[in-house]
Amino acid sequence: AALPATEKPIRAVTFTAEGTIVATTGDDGVVRTWDAKTGKQLDEFRQHTAAATALAAGPNRTLVSVSEDKSAAVWDAN
Repeated sequence: AALPATEKPIRAVTFTAEGTIVATTGDDGVVRTWDAKTGKQLDEFRQHTAAATALAAGPNRTLVSVSEDKSAAVWDAN
């Protein structure tokens, strides 16, 4: 499925280990999760105050994002 367009450029994309969730982040600093099969947005995580530049998936559907605001955040995508 194609993901809907966002207002700001996407800088990072990752899949959870089981491949059912896609996570994106970018210039707006928001981490978004999507159903990998349907493309439907599942959730939004907001903490960063600047562009998020990297995103990684860990075990148990955890996500880690880092931002130009010099912060890192851990998210639960369950």
